[in-house]
Amino acid sequence: MSESKATELADIKRKLENANILINILSIVAQDSPLENILDQAMDELLSASWLSFMPIGGVFVADETEKKLRLVAKKNLSPELHTLCAKVPYGHCLCGRTAANRKVEFAKCIDDRHDITFDGMEPHGHYNIPILHGQELLGVMIVYLPHGHKKNKIEIEFLSSVAKALSMLLHVKNKEMALKSSQHQLESYLHQLDSQNMALQKQAEEMVVLSEEQYELRTKAEILQEKALYASRHDSLTDLPNRAYFTSRCKDAVIKAQKTGKISAFLFIDIDGFKCVNDTMGHNSGDELLIQISKRLKNSVRDEDIVARFGGDEFIIFLKNLPSIDHGKSIADKIVRKLGKPFKLKAGDARVGASCGISIYPDHGKNIENLIDVADQAMYLVKQNGKNGVHMAEI
Repeated sequence: MSESKATELADIKRKLENANILINILSIVAQDSPLENILDQAMDELLSASWLSFMPIGGVFVADETEKKLRLVAKKNLSPELHTLCAKVPYGHCLCGRTAANRKVEFAKCIDDRHDITFDGMEPHGHYNIPILHGQELLGVMIVYLPHGHKKNKIEIEFLSSVAKALSMLLHVKNKEMALKSSQHQLESYLHQLDSQNMALQKQAEEMVVLSEEQYELRTKAEILQEKALYASRHDSLTDLPNRAYFTSRCKDAVIKAQKTGKISAFLFIDIDGFKCVNDTMGHNSGDELLIQISKRLKNSVRDEDIVARFGGDEFIIFLKNLPSIDHGKSIADKIVRKLGKPFKLKAGDARVGASCGISIYPDHGKNIENLIDVADQAMYLVKQNGKNGVHMAEI
């Protein structure tokens, strides 16, 4: 077996193991048990992954938005000292508090100056601190311990984020329970919502749980699960556009066909001008809503055969296939910039942004996909340097 085949097989096995762990965690989450017990079982399941080189130590904090503090609930093999020191952690304090304040993953390969909470005899270690979010709402923080010197790994972070998403369903339901206990007036609505959520969770768990008694059902559900996991790994969760890795893979296939036909193609690298201002002034929810509307405008501006992807943040890229001429690609880019300059109607009000677009041409600027993307990216930055909100084609 070739090295590439072995790597591909290992990747498939890892994805299947991850999918099975997520199934088990969803089944655990659907149980009618105390929150601490559910979270402890979920942490056991997470730390059982054979491909992870984590330490068997972790925990889950629940967010208290009123006090702006994290409350330690699950304490999987944590030192007894931390049961007291980390019982309540203010937002912004230590790594867990910073994760809560920033709503972003915090990574540390060792005990560094961000560790505000320490004690004599603390063993060397690193951390992944993962925010547990329901939309933009902070529900908690999950922490796993890493061996000292552990290197940051994107695949590990993606897997941990998937687990956090599953836990967010549980914490969201538990938060609803606590809020509605203090309001008898909302009891009827609460029971209806709780029943609906429990039924949805149970249905999802039942659809994913594989019954060993029926081999056919086992294969069918495994295939469905694999398809969902594969789709999620290839697409941006907010806009549902292809992500960078999937975009690059599809472009490689298209370029191979273009080599046979002799057709030209174009890469449009687009950066949204003024997005940060909208995000800061109108809020993160409006920022997400704006990105979704931008994605729809981009898709409506090109043909079905063309590929539109989100590269992260406010950057997008488009691959235009089989163009009749270079000028035609430039014309499409100009049209896109004009469309993006029109107002966006958001729930919080109208918003305006611009777009800076750089263009590279296949095969004139090369045949390597990453190089062509880089050339378009550099051309986009020339637009930024010259006043933004325009189009520039890289020199041929």
